[in-house]
Amino acid sequence: MNFGNVKIFIPGFIRSVFFSNLYFSYLSAVMAAVLFSSPCSADLAAAQKAYLAKDFAAAVKELKPLLEKGDAKARMSFAFMLAKGEGVPQNFSEAFVLATLAQEASPDEPQKQKAVKFLETLQKKMTPGQISLASKEVAKRRNTPTFPPSPIASSPKTEKPPEPEILPETSDNPSPPYEPTPEDKELLNQAIDLEETDPLKAKGIMRGLAEKGYERAIVNLGIGLTGHVFGNPDYEEGVKWLEKGVSLGHEDCLYALTLLNTGDAFPKDDPRLFKWLLQYAEVGNPSSQFSVGCKYFSGEGVSQDLNESYFWTRLAFKNGVSDARESLSRDYGEVSQADREVVEQRIAEWKAKPMQVPMTKN
Repeated sequence: MNFGNVKIFIPGFIRSVFFSNLYFSYLSAVMAAVLFSSPCSADLAAAQKAYLAKDFAAAVKELKPLLEKGDAKARMSFAFMLAKGEGVPQNFSEAFVLATLAQEASPDEPQKQKAVKFLETLQKKMTPGQISLASKEVAKRRNTPTFPPSPIASSPKTEKPPEPEILPETSDNPSPPYEPTPEDKELLNQAIDLEETDPLKAKGIMRGLAEKGYERAIVNLGIGLTGHVFGNPDYEEGVKWLEKGVSLGHEDCLYALTLLNTGDAFPKDDPRLFKWLLQYAEVGNPSSQFSVGCKYFSGEGVSQDLNESYFWTRLAFKNGVSDARESLSRDYGEVSQADREVVEQRIAEWKAKPMQVPMTKN
């Protein structure tokens, strides 16, 4: 497809059973207008390049800092990827929220109109209940971080939570990484090309490469299985490969795991959802730090602990999460002065845990 002198590739997965032909045609046009227009920031240009190469995990990684800043074009781009399940689990509700926020924040009237039409089309795929909940979430998240915290509950308990799980540590004598052969690399490229035309064959090829230890295949397979790259998602197998990717040091796998908090893949009180948020919080992601604080407050997936909640919320605020300010002023009146001083000392001494560096770049 050509727009002026620019040749544009529009991924074809949107033709799946989840989308009508009309939806495919319109969303493709929106994506072209959003991701491929100029001028754009360096991060957005990098996201564009990764998206055109169908490296959706890299595209999401490039969009992330812009999302943290509330960039309207990045929000619209990410909403599109959420609607399609590209690089992230498919989530119409989150796509609705981000597209609405992008529409409200964009200074460009044509972009506003594109967002309005996108939302009109998206709502045809949503139930009235989903639309209602998403609309309420929009109201909560105006002028807040891109990724929402868990709902805040009242009357928190102060039970001591179990010792949280942390990122896997490497052994003193780790086994050498698998070195992919040229044939492996060619097979992976073939699998990526087949994702649109023969997703089941693509999945089989990618799974075989992942089982050999090919890290790039592990990452792509995990993200693809928890999205809709291969048809219906397989969350349990996808999580297995994403966690393997995390153990190898791939932050994009950990990021994909935290996004499962925003969908319906697992019950909201599944402790794994908390575990993944905590892992990302501990390596320094401010939005996840705030979400961990909210989880400790509500007891969703972890025992309620007001002091732990205060620590993570306070840390998130110091790291730039503006929405934490309201929570700090509203929810922590029961925290004693002595406990507040302990928290401030913990924050002063806190350092992000470095993720293991991926053993290979292939």
